[in-house]
Amino acid sequence: MKLLTKIVAALIILPLANCQKESLPRNDEASFKTFLIPYATGVSIDRQKHEIVIELADYFDWTRIAPVFQVSVGASVYVGGIVQSSAISLNNFNAPITYTVVSESGKPVDWTVRVQSNDSKIGLNGIIEARNRLDRDYDWYFSQDSSGIHSSINGGAAAVAMAMRWTHRTHFVSSSVSQVREEATPQFRPDGTMDPNPQPFSTIDVTGLFTKKDIPWKVISLSTGMEEIIDCINKGYLAICIINMAKVPLNQTATDHTHAFYTTPTSIYPHYLVIKGYKKVSGNLFFECYDPKSDGKKYSNNGEIKGRNRYYSASSLWSGASDGRGWKYSIVVGQKGNAMDPLKSEARMSQITQAIGY
Repeated sequence: MKLLTKIVAALIILPLANCQKESLPRNDEASFKTFLIPYATGVSIDRQKHEIVIELADYFDWTRIAPVFQVSVGASVYVGGIVQSSAISLNNFNAPITYTVVSESGKPVDWTVRVQSNDSKIGLNGIIEARNRLDRDYDWYFSQDSSGIHSSINGGAAAVAMAMRWTHRTHFVSSSVSQVREEATPQFRPDGTMDPNPQPFSTIDVTGLFTKKDIPWKVISLSTGMEEIIDCINKGYLAICIINMAKVPLNQTATDHTHAFYTTPTSIYPHYLVIKGYKKVSGNLFFECYDPKSDGKKYSNNGEIKGRNRYYSASSLWSGASDGRGWKYSIVVGQKGNAMDPLKSEARMSQITQAIGY
């Protein structure tokens, strides 16, 4: 009798439960809860106007960005009728994009997402008058910081490793800073013991490795304005310089990307920099550099490594190149397999004084 009573009760309750479940209203909200882009320094979400503005450095590739987002419960997201997945779907943000969020109930809401340069937030205040940069769709930055026992003097090895990686997508994919160092100036003697007096990379070490690897290179002399490097960048060539970093002003603003971010151990600190671009801001020329000496430091607002895409003013670089401890020349690197065009102020290595750098 008890069993029969339980069965009857179950048959009555189950349909009631199903009725209650079917009668629950579906969520009508079609909103972005969060919307993020890696390494962005700012984001604003206007839920009244359905607009999102992201601040991102323009040295990132805006044509292939996969935003990370969260939407209302049960909602789905589309761009041009194509379903979007957080952290997966790539879009070109060189122009504003319309994202359509469709609520669980089927209500569509269009959201405009716009990416803008964060120059004013990273120390580059003013009107951008000219710019150019040499980038790749793969990472080619190397830091000297963790390159072994001689990391403090491995700036030249890191610069060579970066140039090698940049000049060809796959040919030098396995090269590391320590490997470059060992190949150019072995840190071990022939008998296997450690060399107690290792030397920093000389400019001869750098060009010798490029020649050995069949990477085209030239040397140019520099003037007070460093304009010769603009010509190199515009022709698609990297520039490697040795700068006495003690002459570059220190900028302690945690979010700025301009000037030096570390102090030098002495007043004489010749150091290798890879110049990959330039930007002229309200009459002031800055060079976009890969500085191999990151010291493990990162920007507080986006977590990016400080040595990558650092902006040094042309005037401070000239001060560090011309003071007798830097080098008033630059090694210019071309694309592997391609002959280089003539450059302004070309010089012969055999006719100039060589230098070393940390």
